[in-house]
Amino acid sequence: MCRTQNHKNVPGSKTIKKKKRFIFEFVFLLGSHRSFSYKTSDTKYLVPSYNVIIIGSGPTALGAAQRLLELKRKFPNLSIAIFEQHGEPGGFASSERDDQGFLWDMAGHEAYSHYEYFDDVLDRSIEHWNWRERAEYVLIKGSDGIRRFIPYPVQNNIEIMDKVDQKKCLSGLEEVAAKAGTPENPVNFDQWLVSNFGLGLYEVYLKKYNKKFWTVDPSDMNSDWVGERLTPPNITKIKDKIATYDNGTLAGDSALGKNKFFRYPRYKGTGGIWRAVADRLPRAWFMFHSKVTGLNTDTRVVRVQMKSIKEFHFDTMISTAPLDTFVNMIIGKDESLEEMKKLASHLVFSHTHVIGIGLTGQPPPILLNKSWIYFPDADAPFYKIAVLSSFSDDNVPEPGKQWSLVCEAAEPMRNFNLEYWTKENLINATIQALILYRFITPDMIVSKYHRRFDHGYPVPSVNREAILNTIQPWLESKGIY
Repeated sequence: MCRTQNHKNVPGSKTIKKKKRFIFEFVFLLGSHRSFSYKTSDTKYLVPSYNVIIIGSGPTALGAAQRLLELKRKFPNLSIAIFEQHGEPGGFASSERDDQGFLWDMAGHEAYSHYEYFDDVLDRSIEHWNWRERAEYVLIKGSDGIRRFIPYPVQNNIEIMDKVDQKKCLSGLEEVAAKAGTPENPVNFDQWLVSNFGLGLYEVYLKKYNKKFWTVDPSDMNSDWVGERLTPPNITKIKDKIATYDNGTLAGDSALGKNKFFRYPRYKGTGGIWRAVADRLPRAWFMFHSKVTGLNTDTRVVRVQMKSIKEFHFDTMISTAPLDTFVNMIIGKDESLEEMKKLASHLVFSHTHVIGIGLTGQPPPILLNKSWIYFPDADAPFYKIAVLSSFSDDNVPEPGKQWSLVCEAAEPMRNFNLEYWTKENLINATIQALILYRFITPDMIVSKYHRRFDHGYPVPSVNREAILNTIQPWLESKGIY
């Protein structure tokens, strides 16, 4: 959902196609929904059995379910169950309306895709869309102490920087352009950033922002997850923009082509997308308020906390639960299980905080033409805000009289400052930063919202690929994807 995170495993890649083939090679098992004879040490009883059990009902899980619905038309006896611990689908991409009537998206404020099938599913699910001009900016304090809004992507708009920062960034970009075509093999994400953007932009912006977003130093991350090759910087164009700006004329930010506009649901926020996608699936597949608490890989029986603890057998499982949590709930006689649990414990992730501020009146002029703003500096707890009220009137109780900002902050996995990351302190720190930036005044505030996700974004740590390349084949050998 985050546009700036380009992974190699994009839809249509060889890896995705291979996974898809694995998932659907269980067709020989197809049969009617049945009971399974499960024997314990002292008794024998029947548990419900499904060909496929899906854990979670976020976008990934719903995408798998959509494909299974198509498969079920060919194999009508295919039995499927979806276990979701919350009361509605959406997962990390859900939306929630607070007691004052403000609607808050949890993460991923747009459904962005290069995948035609994905777009078709959304087109069939959502009837009414709002189209908005994409207006992304970075608010950054220059070497002269002045904060400036720089259009995104920053590397194409350095003319707005103060001259010290501008000179550093241009020098680095010139070095990158001069080396274009020279093979690079960065050992970590830190080296990848310098190699692709130059040392100047890295020091002025990229290192600060990426550390704030990922919560770890870029040198502790791999670069395998960055799947798209970047176009070398156009130094001539950058210099022309600097000259135009210095002459007192705004050069205009770089064209975004097809990405100049984005679409957003007219009603119910981004969470409404996934509720609508889920509504196109058989309701009987979903079991809400059902938290998976254990899994026996020997018997292929999963334990689920519902109103009471129940057990279900599966032929194939698709899990979208956090991998470390999922692996640690597994029991079985496989001697390598403990090794898998140990490896999973080394996976790194961030905790995500969503802070919503509902406001009366109108946004200040400096925010009227902005949709997203990114914050690399340390004077704000959040790394990004969205002017959410500008996406749809449905996001506020009284359109035209009220507006809203939703902020995202990333808490490190291993947090050594517990007091800072409390709900009360984080809301207060967010409000103080918004006041400092002159986005709001205290008397505007009519609603405060906060939600914390223990597992926010998975961090592509240096060892992550090696860990996944060990754990995932092991799970697949047991019918788990």
